[in-house]
Amino acid sequence: HSNVVTVAGTGSRWMMTGTMLVGFLGATNSLLITDGGVVSNVETRVGNSASSTGNRVVVSGAGSILYAPEIRVGSNTISSGSGIVIIKDGGTLESGSLMSGRLQGGTPSGVISNNGGVYQFTYFDPNVTANSTNSVVLYNGTISFRGINNANVFSIVKGSGFRITNMAF
Repeated sequence: HSNVVTVAGTGSRWMMTGTMLVGFLGATNSLLITDGGVVSNVETRVGNSASSTGNRVVVSGAGSILYAPEIRVGSNTISSGSGIVIIKDGGTLESGSLMSGRLQGGTPSGVISNNGGVYQFTYFDPNVTANSTNSVVLYNGTISFRGINNANVFSIVKGSGFRITNMAF
């Protein structure tokens, strides 16, 4: 409950071979990846159970990266709870699958937000599932495909909650 893990600075790395659970059974837990820090795992879940609310992951600053083939935030088909993943100020979220939370009490239980950061996909056809309105957001950020040619960003979105604003190609 109310734990904070910070991975900060160039050369700082936390490499996992399994699933990272931010807020498995607790509330208001945070993972902060800043100033060139790198975190890598097989899957990241934020807000994994009904008692895990208000959890967050923040990736901020150039060179800061969260690598996870799957990102699941809030209540969805796999997990419950609530949380947010924030990518900002040049930070990067590299994944092949993003899943946001369903509505709880009229607001999204899980949000994946990119404000000036990078969503970097590693598959030609990544899975982006926005389970509620405005639950996967790109604002003044970038979508990129590492090692992929001719990807169509608009064909990857499932659900009605994906919003793209102020984006240039």
